[in-house]
Amino acid sequence: MRNLVFILLSLFCLSPLLHAEGKPTIGVLLPLSGDGASIGKSFQNGILLGYENLPKELQDKISIVFEDDGLQSVRTVAALRKLQSTENLIAVLTFSSGTSHAIAPIVEKAKLPLVAIASDPRIVKDKDWVVNFWVTPEEENRVLLPEALRRGYKKIAIICDIHEGVYSVRRAFDKINNGQIEVVFDEEVPLDMKDFRTILAKLKTKEYDAIMPLLFPGQLSVFAQQARKQGITAPFFGYELFEDRKEVEASEGTLVGAWYANADDPSQKFLNEYEKRFPDDTFYSAPNGYDAIHIIAEGFARGGSRESVREFLHSVKDFPGVMGKISASGDNRFNLPAAIKLVTKDGFKLIS
Repeated sequence: MRNLVFILLSLFCLSPLLHAEGKPTIGVLLPLSGDGASIGKSFQNGILLGYENLPKELQDKISIVFEDDGLQSVRTVAALRKLQSTENLIAVLTFSSGTSHAIAPIVEKAKLPLVAIASDPRIVKDKDWVVNFWVTPEEENRVLLPEALRRGYKKIAIICDIHEGVYSVRRAFDKINNGQIEVVFDEEVPLDMKDFRTILAKLKTKEYDAIMPLLFPGQLSVFAQQARKQGITAPFFGYELFEDRKEVEASEGTLVGAWYANADDPSQKFLNEYEKRFPDDTFYSAPNGYDAIHIIAEGFARGGSRESVREFLHSVKDFPGVMGKISASGDNRFNLPAAIKLVTKDGFKLIS
């Protein structure tokens, strides 16, 4: 509750800088409460930093408003409806595949650009107004599988949340893996599951080289602790959700040593500025927030309309972002590179 109050007070203090009634507005629907709050906060940080670094003439033309959806699709839809009725929206940003799925048909019908920080390619399939601005599952698995094979993994166990974003990464892994690594244990769990002891007891009866826990914040650290308490010593590996400082702290060291695929690190200049401004927060998704705001703002500057934003999102080429040169890929996604990283006791280390 204390953290939530701090966030709300922070937003209240910032709102005069970011939001003005009637001004063309970017609506941001993200988790600032619940288990996803820490990574939602880092996304918000990136947006704030991106807005502050826009040219003054663009800041004067565009407002930003944040709505907390707690990673719950019903709240995302309600927040969007609210903004549609009260704001002069030129674009919307969402955070997660599940919540993005929920509003994609709505914004498509309304001809409102949606930039989804999401993995699932089905969100943007056959859409004209919706794009995914996240490293693709295919790109992540392009670097993950060779690393797993290099480490000698022949058999693995997978524990997977029932969630669209997780499924998209899993489907991409299965396709590129094509049986090279055998999955000897495969269990799906609900997003609110926190007691994994029964699953872990079954897991102990199997033989495997590593565990891929495809779990959300609030679950991942709990799973890791419970696994180690049951004497399971196999290494953990997976994808971007390992890159959450709060989750690593909550794991009490049990996530240290895990490796994962995620978007490549942003520029050192961005990291220096971000760490100076937000020293206690992870930078998970912050570069996406920063670059998304700049791309939307550039699109709006070119024509002053939703249509000009939409056109730029689909045609952008070699845009100079903090994540490198960004280009639309032609399938409503972007060419963002992936890398392999390691969880250490001091943070996250790029290893390849």
